[in-house]
Amino acid sequence: MKDLNNFFNLESQGKGSKKPQSRGKFFGYRVLGFGAGVAAAAEYAANYLVIAGGGSGGAGGGGAGGYRASGYGPCASRSAALSIAAGTYAVVVGGGGSGAIIGRCTRGNSGSNSSLGCLVAATGGGGGGGGGSAPAPTRCGLGGGSGGGGGQGPGPASGERAGGAGNAGSYDPVEGYDGAPNSWPTGSPSYANPSAFGGGGGASEKPPKPADNAPGTTSGRGGAGNPNDITGSAVSYAGGGGGSASAYVNSAAAGSPCGTGGAGAPAGPSGTPGTTNRGGGGGGGYGAGANLTPGHAGSGGSGLVVVRVPACATVSASGGGSVTACVGPANDKVATFTGNGCLTIS
Repeated sequence: MKDLNNFFNLESQGKGSKKPQSRGKFFGYRVLGFGAGVAAAAEYAANYLVIAGGGSGGAGGGGAGGYRASGYGPCASRSAALSIAAGTYAVVVGGGGSGAIIGRCTRGNSGSNSSLGCLVAATGGGGGGGGGSAPAPTRCGLGGGSGGGGGQGPGPASGERAGGAGNAGSYDPVEGYDGAPNSWPTGSPSYANPSAFGGGGGASEKPPKPADNAPGTTSGRGGAGNPNDITGSAVSYAGGGGGSASAYVNSAAAGSPCGTGGAGAPAGPSGTPGTTNRGGGGGGGYGAGANLTPGHAGSGGSGLVVVRVPACATVSASGGGSVTACVGPANDKVATFTGNGCLTIS
């Protein structure tokens, strides 16, 4: 017997989609057979918001989870709406990268991907780069939906200061931006080993490089996320985590301006986590003292999946999902998933 779920999962009509294998052209409906008594499968125009889990901080800030959206939020980040057929779709909500690590010694962990059936997916955010006690190759931020911020490293030729690359899914429009590098080579020569670490990338921008690494300066902030009101309430998503700072720098930066990325910490205190179900990157935490504690980096925030369909559709959600009716002037139905589950539309 054919897998009816896969039969009904139609590809996105948006330019940001990766096309699955074609099943041929169709006009308005897909059907299960031919002849009398065979009902056509209903289709609905559906808007969506898919946010992946944010990366955790290392010394650099964690990158935001990938951001994919249609219909709502900034126009520059919108894809086209889906044409979604009646059927049941598996929903995966990505978790944030685990924190509780000492950024001076360890690179952050990447977040997990989120997806709506085979229709839309977003990539987990990259972990922040490690500090001076981490192995040299792990001082770069990891790539992801948005890239993690660069950690500690001694020079431009080594590449150890780099932020991770964003838009790992190669989507158009992009799902996120690169993380910032650390402060090398600016600043006082007496502090040539960079002490201000880069912020994680966000859904709407690559954050600025820290301006200096001399005492009294500030590490890199997280990249800004995007606002989106698909649920009926305007909420910000997918901001990067702020980078931490060593003892040579007096203060560490905040997380993303939109408030979803965790704040970085100066030497000693811990970075704060990214916001749950908004895909924020975790703040960097460097550690201090002979035992390098405290100074744990913040965890990444978990992701989210939202689907908005017309009032005429019948919608149910199981597992980590729930359905709200009568949203907006057209009384749309909105299914929101804060954890894994199944979406059924008829």
